[in-house]
Amino acid sequence: IRTAQQQPGLDDLADNLLALSEAERRQIYRYTEGRPIRLSLFIDLIRWEWTDLYDLLQSQGGDQTWELVEDRVVAGILAINPGHPVNQILRLLVATQPGLDADLLHTLTDWSRDDCAARLHELGSLSFIKQRQGPDGNLTVFLHDEMYDLLFERLGHPQTTYAENWAKAAAYYRDRLAQDSENRLDVEVKLLH
Repeated sequence: IRTAQQQPGLDDLADNLLALSEAERRQIYRYTEGRPIRLSLFIDLIRWEWTDLYDLLQSQGGDQTWELVEDRVVAGILAINPGHPVNQILRLLVATQPGLDADLLHTLTDWSRDDCAARLHELGSLSFIKQRQGPDGNLTVFLHDEMYDLLFERLGHPQTTYAENWAKAAAYYRDRLAQDSENRLDVEVKLLH
């Protein structure tokens, strides 16, 4: 709560966290077993005012384990829309585990590079998204490791689409390596899985 109060633009999150009772905060902690990535998922749901949160907190009664709430929490995360639905990009992030930058996202979608950069920037507002600024100033986003496991089976990613996205990503990286002959690494891009 203190961190949210001190960060610019997170006043609403701080207010939403303060609105939770002490019992509700403890219940969330028990659900998450204190694991930071799971806590961050709840914090994102609170920040984006997930309406099912209070129903979830009221409905589970005595048994408070992650397994009881995991599906509902992940479904809530997939429904977040900070400007564009996050599930579209999360599906691609799961398929391209090294991460996405605007150029790769553009390669995998029909969106403009500017739109890709804007969507990645929006996605970076979620706590389970890691961000890295490249030397060229471009933003790369990727998931916290545990999120790959949480999302892979839930996103309904057909194997053929998954393989197609991997093939597009592999071609993208081959092209980048070929273009960057000065810093070329001895790397072979392989299709995984």
